[in-house]
Amino acid sequence: MSEWIAVGALKDMPENVIIPFSHAAEDYILIRRGDEVTAFVDLCSHQEIKLSEFGEIQQGVLICHAHGAAFDCHDGKELCFPATSPLQNIPTRLSAGQVELYL
Repeated sequence: MSEWIAVGALKDMPENVIIPFSHAAEDYILIRRGDEVTAFVDLCSHQEIKLSEFGEIQQGVLICHAHGAAFDCHDGKELCFPATSPLQNIPTRLSAGQVELYL
């Protein structure tokens, strides 16, 4: 059963970097841009490589350095080959200054 899980205070999250988070033996990444936080499963859709280890944010784009796949930080949409599908997006919300994921 899914539920909202608090992952930390928005004010404590750095902007424009990949923030790893684990819950129930699953790995996720968060990306903060201003007051918006997006979350994805921590796997490149190209070859299931951990973006927390091989990824980097460049001008609002998440780049996987393993093979050069690129994704939009807002919605996880694939932007270039070799990726042919988006990242798996996880719903997020802010509640009393806390970032929550629906897991």
